[in-house]
Amino acid sequence: MTFTKLHGTILDSSVWSESAPTRIVWITLLAMADENGVVEASIGGLAHRARVARGECLEALHVFLSPDGDSRDGTSGERVEAVPGGWLLLNHANYRDRQTRQQAQTAARVRKWRAKRTAARNAVTEHPPISPSEAEAEAEAESYPDSAGLPVAEQKGEGVRTLDPGDPNRPTRCA
Repeated sequence: MTFTKLHGTILDSSVWSESAPTRIVWITLLAMADENGVVEASIGGLAHRARVARGECLEALHVFLSPDGDSRDGTSGERVEAVPGGWLLLNHANYRDRQTRQQAQTAARVRKWRAKRTAARNAVTEHPPISPSEAEAEAEAESYPDSAGLPVAEQKGEGVRTLDPGDPNRPTRCA
């Protein structure tokens, strides 16, 4: 699933001075665009998705394919280009890549965090790694230090109670 940023500057663009069906088709094109600004749809499919009549969709496409004398970007102002299977939104990448100051700060913070995480993963450890069987043996030795293989003490509340080997309630080890 992709999404397109909708900048508030659209309200000051020449598209916004067009008819309501043309504006709706434009917003629909933005919503349908993939990450490269390509919209794959037939005229009928686009009209259906925009919920406008086919004729209104054709009029809107004519506006978008034609030069715009009020273009703010210094180009002739065409907004779309016909491509096989649909249309290409010509300035899509420019608007997609715009960041707010907060987005830029967040991106920098995430880059820094990822670099630290990568550095930590690549750091040489003080202790050489041990095999799983060695780790299991160490853990078992710490859990069962007496010769019978049972815990010497069990934790109870805040105090420690020592187990009496002659205690009939003493836990036994199952084989």
